[in-house]
Amino acid sequence: MMLGRARRSPIGVEIGRHAVRLLQVEWTRDGGRVLASAEVKRKSGPGGARVVEEECAAAVRRSLKDGGFKGNLAVVALPSQETILRHVKVDVGEGTALHDALLFELEDAFPGDAPVVQHLEVGEVIERGEKRQELILLAAGLAKVEELLGGLEEAGLETVALDAETCALIRCFMRRRRRETDAETHTAIVHLGEDATLMAITGAGHALFMKQLPLGARQMIDVLEQRLDLTEEDVRYAGQSAEASEELAPRVLSALRLQLDSLILELSACLRYHAASRRSPGGVELVLSGRGASIPGLADALSDALAMNVQRPDPFTLAFSGIESTERLARDYAAWSVPLGLTLRAVPA
Repeated sequence: MMLGRARRSPIGVEIGRHAVRLLQVEWTRDGGRVLASAEVKRKSGPGGARVVEEECAAAVRRSLKDGGFKGNLAVVALPSQETILRHVKVDVGEGTALHDALLFELEDAFPGDAPVVQHLEVGEVIERGEKRQELILLAAGLAKVEELLGGLEEAGLETVALDAETCALIRCFMRRRRRETDAETHTAIVHLGEDATLMAITGAGHALFMKQLPLGARQMIDVLEQRLDLTEEDVRYAGQSAEASEELAPRVLSALRLQLDSLILELSACLRYHAASRRSPGGVELVLSGRGASIPGLADALSDALAMNVQRPDPFTLAFSGIESTERLARDYAAWSVPLGLTLRAVPA
């Protein structure tokens, strides 16, 4: 017999170029379970398309009605392609002075529009003998944000919070960090999304570094389709089977040599910058997630090239996050880390 009333999370909504993913978690005294999930395919591609087009909004509305979701409150990730992400160093200050400094950094970024700004504190640094504050600056144009909110309203969702995809990833994978000694180990989360790779380095419970890299899973899968005649479903199946992954890995890595070299070069530069600016007493571990995480041989190739431990954890486990998933998500868990991180965001009651 279950004692106490179950508590539902808001619906986590990730908006990709090719799909919208929705996820809701229900909590009881024994832990959490996935209450409902849906993946709505999109037909529109990049370049001038609405953030949420009418046909997609209608499909999301049907999923909310028929897919087992409870309520319509949502935490929504701003699409990475609509978001500017910068590391900035400003004079130590608060209130109006800090706000003015951040707006100055964005002076030319949104011509004819006003920016919606969020900042994360990284810490104090000494630059040319002066103390300054290092921040991670996240911003989006007000016009796109209003368009996004309008499209979600058409889809039947009430947005209670907007979030950055990288913040959702940190929330997803750092939930397991509970011991004081965990603060000494920094975690580099590498999320191979559809059209971009997001990297976030976190330690001591907060973000230390973020960057968006131009190479995504879609580009890699396109190469595999052209050179090896492998479909996206073939790649996903191989990623779920150790035997199939081991058999395909040499051919896949050979076909993706140029893309892998580019990705490794970018990741190496990020890790060197982090090592030069922040001490990691417990070292750095790398967590791989996103649609591209299931590409055969990728995790081992990154581990060898970067000389570091690379993990591909399943966040939908009682041991990892306290959340049990459905069988369908268990087979494809790497693609759902952003929606899961969104559901874990605390929002006003």
